[in-house]
Amino acid sequence: MRQFYLRNGNGAEYSLMDVKHWLNSPKGLGLKFKNKYSQVGSNFIRTKVISNPKNPTGTVIFTGDNVYDKYQEFMFFTQIEPLTLVYNPNGTEYIADVSLDEIEKEEIDNKTSTLQVEVSFKRLTRWRRVILQRNDATIASGKVYTFTYPYQYGKDIANNVTIESDTVLESPCKITIIGNCENPVWRHYVNGVLKHEGSVNVSVTSGQRIVIDTTKTPYSIKKYDASNNLIADLYQLSDFSTERFFFLEKGTNRFSIGHDGTNALELAVEAHLEYETV
Repeated sequence: MRQFYLRNGNGAEYSLMDVKHWLNSPKGLGLKFKNKYSQVGSNFIRTKVISNPKNPTGTVIFTGDNVYDKYQEFMFFTQIEPLTLVYNPNGTEYIADVSLDEIEKEEIDNKTSTLQVEVSFKRLTRWRRVILQRNDATIASGKVYTFTYPYQYGKDIANNVTIESDTVLESPCKITIIGNCENPVWRHYVNGVLKHEGSVNVSVTSGQRIVIDTTKTPYSIKKYDASNNLIADLYQLSDFSTERFFFLEKGTNRFSIGHDGTNALELAVEAHLEYETV
């Protein structure tokens, strides 16, 4: 069964499937194109494809006792930004950043004793599916890590993580290299072909990590400690003769790391596979 819920800036979740507050008649999950064409004789040639995402809408129905209080709780929740809409149509979770664009409140429906509120969200990003993969060079299935998300182990060789992408859209990612390492290098292969490379001249000690992030703008290369405290911005220390920042492509994406030392490195990749509509 399909599921909807919201996630706010505090990381809290608000179900839109709860019997006390549920989303009815959701719409705006599709896509519209505003394409440009040139006419050649009696024919038309498409010269540009412009996607125009629709905005999710629906009716939140508050039921039971104290529906006005439930409405206020909903409003307080959505005011803590950034706000994310989570949609699970078939067992796979997709998320999109949104803002509450419009809300229409009327009085309680006397026939049903419910408070029905029309809501409209502005979709700020594409839909994305997050894949989290980690290789610590000594596979130990089931272990969970404390930073950002619980990463799953793959079956890659040391210093490598592989992620399959089924979308034709180039998709951002977050690459985490975990110390000890000296002057790390990161490479991106697509279907076995080297596409991109990056490096930075820096030492990373045990408990520290480097994060190369294209999931947020501006893109960044930063060093953190074990408590997720920022130690340094490494952008100016990176090799400007290389691409440094990667996007996943359709097919098999392999991320490989190396450094000036001889020890195997721990690597984690958080891929945000993007879709125009889901």
